[in-house]
Amino acid sequence: MTTWARTTHRPMTAGQEQLYRKLLSSLDAVLSRNTDKRVNGNVSSERTQQLQRTVLIGMCRRLYHLGFQLIQINNLSENHITALVQDWHNHGLKNKTLENYVS
Repeated sequence: MTTWARTTHRPMTAGQEQLYRKLLSSLDAVLSRNTDKRVNGNVSSERTQQLQRTVLIGMCRRLYHLGFQLIQINNLSENHITALVQDWHNHGLKNKTLENYVS
């Protein structure tokens, strides 16, 4: 298990928790429309879909603990991705793991 996976997070305030739930709701809406489709047109497996969801939820949680308070997943920008990759790198994730998470 990586250091990043063992990171303990500060508890969220009630307001942060509510905004975080809205973000997860918007993430679920996007995933329900797109997660079963691969770039090449094939259907992705249940395991792949679950893995994508797990990584994306972890990403959203980490963004909140880094101080970013997104409400809609559509507002995700390059700045957010850069902050996540730097945080993951600082926690010792290998380059290949970073590539997999970002893809």
